[in-house]
Amino acid sequence: MKVSISRKDNVWNILGIALSMGANFIVLPFILKFLSDDDVAIYYIFLRLSSIATLFDFGFSPSIARSMNYAYSGAMDLDREGVSSEKKEEPNYSLMGKVILTCKILYLSISIIALLIGSSVGTYYVYSITKDSFINSYLYPWIIYLAAIFLNILFSYYNVFLRGVGAVTKINVATIIARIVQILLCIILLLLGVGLIGVAIAYLIYGFLFRMISSYLFKRHNNIGNELKVNKAKFEKKDFVYIMGKMWPNTWKDGIVTISNYLVNQAMTIIAPLFLSLTLTGIFSLTTQLLTAVATIASSVLNAYQPQLQSAYANNDVESQRKTLSLCIVSYFILYIIVLIGLIFVGLPLIKIIKPSYEINYLLIISVSTSFFIVNYRNIFSSYISCTNRLIYYKSFLLSSLICVLGSYVLLRFSTLGVYSLIIAQLGSQIIFNAWYWPRFVHKELNLNPKYVVIFGTKALLSMIKRSS
Repeated sequence: MKVSISRKDNVWNILGIALSMGANFIVLPFILKFLSDDDVAIYYIFLRLSSIATLFDFGFSPSIARSMNYAYSGAMDLDREGVSSEKKEEPNYSLMGKVILTCKILYLSISIIALLIGSSVGTYYVYSITKDSFINSYLYPWIIYLAAIFLNILFSYYNVFLRGVGAVTKINVATIIARIVQILLCIILLLLGVGLIGVAIAYLIYGFLFRMISSYLFKRHNNIGNELKVNKAKFEKKDFVYIMGKMWPNTWKDGIVTISNYLVNQAMTIIAPLFLSLTLTGIFSLTTQLLTAVATIASSVLNAYQPQLQSAYANNDVESQRKTLSLCIVSYFILYIIVLIGLIFVGLPLIKIIKPSYEINYLLIISVSTSFFIVNYRNIFSSYISCTNRLIYYKSFLLSSLICVLGSYVLLRFSTLGVYSLIIAQLGSQIIFNAWYWPRFVHKELNLNPKYVVIFGTKALLSMIKRSS
């Protein structure tokens, strides 16, 4: 079965991204208003620590999404690299079922390991930053975040399955419902004076609700739940070993990439409080949150069309790959510029009104936005390569992330650049190789050139807008 993105998918994807990012902006004024400067900084540190959950996944999510996509596209088996040449027109529900059962066992193990490490190493880190205020102010919020980490990992595979079968609409339905609940609950608890505990509770409820809705919608997508029951194959220990054996050659590479992306994008906020004040750390964390929102919105078309890229590769449709990738590149450039302008001329003045103590200057915004733009532009091409079940970029990603972390530490420790040390380290680590090599690699492989990308990407974007209107 060929996966394609419809007009309805585009509309729901826009709504899902808008609300997901909008949730942060809707809640942000209340967080800045009702939390102290130190509490805001700790809130962002909690978010970064909870995002470490992606590291415990160690690359299984993209491998599982690809495996599910190939099985749903009719592949008779999974290959260690590329896609099986033997396929049928209908989804291979027997193979899908084995992938699902393998993932349930896998994610239960991962969630337990994550909880053990978070409750030991994570707790020590939070205590080392907060010291005497840990017990009275931050212990209970941290416990709630630990519970959220455990549950989010435990049930995260249904979201991956939905993306694997191209159910973009259903992913965003789940996102919208869960985000609305989180926004309302967070605002109510902050107004009631619950403080950081209220924010933690809202985050916990969001993650749990999102995963439960995703599970419900996946089973009802094209009657998958019933088809899996009808075509249920006997699952034995050897099946778990077999599926893992097929996924592992690329999974560990995905894991390296996941860790590398975390170090480049998130680790800076964890390093920052070791050298900078909590207030300055909070300002930098807020800036990165705002620019992360800009990059996420700009990458929304790529995220929506990734299942279609995977399916096009599985069906050897090179022209579809070229046009889809061109659409993703053009939309990324246009959306990034538009949203960044909105942030500078609307977002920053509002933050200044709400939190006068937070001085976010334009130089900091431009510096971080430039670095984020390059990192996420690089991700467009690595995402395409991952759709072909090849993770050939993992070594360069790992090396650049280590350069970024080491550079951040050295500049913070031995220079007077302050927060700009983090930006220089991130930007420099990417310009060395990744920022230019992988775009050139993909352009050569698909026989793309800038003129083709602009012409066909613009045409595809206008057609997508027309279908969505």
